Amino acid sequence: MRMNAPTKGLFILCFILIVGALVSAFVYIPYVSVYKFWIMAVGSVLLLLSNMFKGL
Repeated sequence: MRMNAPTKGLFILCFILIVGALVSAFVYIPYVSVYKFWIMAVGSVLLLLSNMFKGL
């Protein structure tokens, strides 16, 4: 399978989600700290899908 580069906007969104979840492991962020695992999972899956499918 050929991998494609994600678009800049989706990459930034995934980066914000993943970094936000990592930071919430150390600092309490009201909504993010409760769902940090799921936010990290969504960011990672979005990044994976954007690499697999062209144009995301």
